[in-house]
Amino acid sequence: MASHIVIIGGGFGGLEAAFSLKELLGPLCMITLADRNAYHFFIPSIHEIMSGKISIESIRIPFPAMLGPAGIRFAQDEMISLNKEQGEGGCRSRTLKYDYLIIGAGAENNVFGIPGAEEFSYCFRRPDDAARIRSEVGRLLENPVSACRMVLAGGGTEGVEAAGELLDLIKGEGREDDMKRGAV
Repeated sequence: MASHIVIIGGGFGGLEAAFSLKELLGPLCMITLADRNAYHFFIPSIHEIMSGKISIESIRIPFPAMLGPAGIRFAQDEMISLNKEQGEGGCRSRTLKYDYLIIGAGAENNVFGIPGAEEFSYCFRRPDDAARIRSEVGRLLENPVSACRMVLAGGGTEGVEAAGELLDLIKGEGREDDMKRGAV
């Protein structure tokens, strides 16, 4: 009888685990990937949502379309309890029995206790975050009389990409001259 592997989380880690295990074990295993969302979001393109170059819809890929051809099952659900002794994960609408469990449920932003950081900043982890940032920056730019200041914390790959997209958004709103004289 094939072992049942349940993977919680459909980000890159969960997908890599699912496809790699299916390739390695083939018919020796049955794999179910569970995620609370119906779609995988291609996060490397998230920064382009901020400038409006792409939409949220353009980076979402339905899990069944991705997993089905590989013979990997998909369960749209959220695990809320775990019974390790019984090999069961309690989800909101079902119980998932497993022989092996992989938890790759993702990460959360951390403001490292910096005073005011959580209150006055926008997280940038999900497509909705990028859309909200675009909307807020657009709102700030609507008033050409007042100056606004933006601070981007984090100079890693995502931070640099986000900075470039914010500059494109400012230029696209016709505020390049304001930016040059320090008004934006």
